[in-house]
Amino acid sequence: MSTEGWTKISLTSDPLDVGAALSSARSSDCGAISIFLGTTRADIVDGKKVEALRYEAYEAMALKIMQALCDQVRKIYPVKNLIVSHRTGVVKVKEDSIMIICVGGHRSESIKATEWLINEIKAKLPVWKKEIFVNGLEEWIENKETFWRE
Repeated sequence: MSTEGWTKISLTSDPLDVGAALSSARSSDCGAISIFLGTTRADIVDGKKVEALRYEAYEAMALKIMQALCDQVRKIYPVKNLIVSHRTGVVKVKEDSIMIICVGGHRSESIKATEWLINEIKAKLPVWKKEIFVNGLEEWIENKETFWRE
């Protein structure tokens, strides 16, 4: 397998099309595809039910960081095609807010690359989220993994 592949990164307010992304990511010389989807869940926070999340991003910086992380993961794991897409705007319960697809020769590197990417994205990407509750209230939430939190 050649690890010379491509990378597609995006921030979008549109729903993530996993099927189309998966279809485009496939490669005839790769036997593994790892997919991570981060999905909005209907948590209960302080007695309030979450209806959706609202994501805001510093787009220019976020895209640069996404590309740098994809470049970096290629140096660690021999993966071929990469897709990283993060939603902005309102993401309702059961909708996907982030999609990562890593295509590689074997499952081990694809799975490890996917896990590495989501952990680094959670720590470094300038994307903020607000919980929107059923009662209409909204509240910014802090990401526990974010490097600037320490």
